[in-house]
Amino acid sequence: MNNPPFPRSFLLLQQEAFLIRTSLAQGLTLLGSANIGEKGKYYGAFFGLSIGIERLLKVILILDHMATHGANPPERSAVRAYGHDILGLIERA
Repeated sequence: MNNPPFPRSFLLLQQEAFLIRTSLAQGLTLLGSANIGEKGKYYGAFFGLSIGIERLLKVILILDHMATHGANPPERSAVRAYGHDILGLIERA
């Protein structure tokens, strides 16, 4: 049986990177076109940016863990424990 060209952890991180890129790009695009007459664009922009930044910080923490643990990703429970506090994630990263 042939081995896949990339480990599963790489493919999952790649998918996460696509989501991060999309969240940040859409957030920045909405922010660039937002105006006081359409407050919804601000909400969408800051939502996309906050999701993208949070996920980026979590990937940084995952990659740091992998770098010091023989390329092994952390347990799911450890990733969940990172939470959603962006300031806390920044401090950890």
